[in-house]
Amino acid sequence: MDIYLSNSVFQELLKISEEEFGLPAEGPIMLPFDSVFLEYLIKLVQRRMDEDTEMALLMSISSARCSLHCSIQQQEQQSSSTQQLLVF
Repeated sequence: MDIYLSNSVFQELLKISEEEFGLPAEGPIMLPFDSVFLEYLIKLVQRRMDEDTEMALLMSISSARCSLHCSIQQQEQQSSSTQQLLVF
């Protein structure tokens, strides 16, 4: 278990999870990625991925996260603009 918790990619996933969903007092931790990605990550960690692969994964996670937040902000802005048009 320590091999996963000491991995920077898993640490980043836990950080994102805490920001997105909070940390539950009981029960499982929700992660913002699907099971296929997590299985892939587990296999990479078990095989002792190299530093370049680890950095690429961190950049990919960060990029995906930025894309998601940007699209959510755009949807909120469009919704707000639509509501303002309906008021006038």
